[in-house]
Amino acid sequence: MSNNVSLQIEQEFSPKNAHKQIQATLGDLTLVGLLTEDFGLDLNNDYGANDENLFGDTAFGRMAEGAGNSVKKGIEKISDVTGTDRRVSKESALQHWQDSKRWSFSVTFTMVNTSKETRNMAKLKKAIKLVLPTRATDNAGARTATQATLGQVSYLAAPAGYGISSWTAATSTGEFTGTWSVRIGKYMQFKNLVCPSLSFKLSKERSRLNGEPIWIQITMQFEPANLPTAEDVDGWFSV
Repeated sequence: MSNNVSLQIEQEFSPKNAHKQIQATLGDLTLVGLLTEDFGLDLNNDYGANDENLFGDTAFGRMAEGAGNSVKKGIEKISDVTGTDRRVSKESALQHWQDSKRWSFSVTFTMVNTSKETRNMAKLKKAIKLVLPTRATDNAGARTATQATLGQVSYLAAPAGYGISSWTAATSTGEFTGTWSVRIGKYMQFKNLVCPSLSFKLSKERSRLNGEPIWIQITMQFEPANLPTAEDVDGWFSV
């Protein structure tokens, strides 16, 4: 790698070019790379027109539901006898909010070998371990002849020790273990993310500095551990 190329790469990773960079952190591992494409989110809700009760499980709602069912059955009987079209009220065609979809995003970034001290392969290895389950044993759990013969029952634990450490029912918020924090450029940041998938490519060329690949390209998919609400949005933006 020529001196000019090395200088250009160092400049790309400098703080002044932070808007091009991504940082993905879990525990003591931080992956820093150059984004290979623009970043965006797709946020989706489900709305639908149906005959569901608009007023919910309240006294008035139950009364309205009962009355509505009686009218509906009467119209169906008339329609069956006369062969006329079924009548649909405008109210029943109103859009109802039904659900908010859990969003996810994928980011592809490149880590570059810039010096003898660069240890991107070690970081990649650790990242792979953090997205795979770990083995654990239960000495007291032999339940079958095979398990009794083996002596221990093995099971899988969630990647990176993922779990809920505390939960506040009043706000439906909690603290999580084993989740990622991701910073996109200078503008956006996300916490409490899980990583369902990770893929990578290694350059076939090796660096003369330390024998490692010149670059590693990583693609990671992230999604929130808890379904975000409007109250969370301010925390996503750094500006």
